[in-house]
Amino acid sequence: MKPAMLMFLLLTSHPVTAADPSRLQVDESGQANSQLTETELANADLVRAQLWSLSATEWRRYRQLMQGIRGSISPPTISPIEVLG
Repeated sequence: MKPAMLMFLLLTSHPVTAADPSRLQVDESGQANSQLTETELANADLVRAQLWSLSATEWRRYRQLMQGIRGSISPPTISPIEVLG
């Protein structure tokens, strides 16, 4: 199945929920910090990795690269496969 179709099915099969304001904190600089747990982030990343047929290690490497210079110079439409080379 194509990644686009999988993403569509994934997004349409889950209800949309609003952010819980009690899980939002504002630090001294006035920046809001969401308190998502590592498990929630890991599950979302795992689903995305599976959509691209990547292992968890490959997905972590992709995220690491996109936080560096690669992410700042690449177009927003670049795929994880292109980033990993």
